[in-house]
Amino acid sequence: MGQEIDNVVDKLRAMKFVDDEEFINFWLRRRQARPRASWVIKLELKKLGVASELINRVLGNQKQADRQRATQLTEKLRGKDREKVIAALARRGFDWDTIKGVKLVS
Repeated sequence: MGQEIDNVVDKLRAMKFVDDEEFINFWLRRRQARPRASWVIKLELKKLGVASELINRVLGNQKQADRQRATQLTEKLRGKDREKVIAALARRGFDWDTIKGVKLVS
């Protein structure tokens, strides 16, 4: 029974129906609507069963991407006061260095 399952999974991988790297890219595209810090995204992917090595290889260093996602969220919150924008960024997992590096618009 176990060998049959392995054979089916191998066939699905060969047909690109089971591709963790593609799933990571899908997850990142999905997260663009609700930006999150990279460590939060990595944690979500680990909870979904994606191997840590693959996550780290695909995502690598995400400092610049975090800054871009934080900027994207800041632009969505245009018109909100500074404290609310900072709180929203912190709730989504952005660290203080990233928050400080983003131009907070009013």
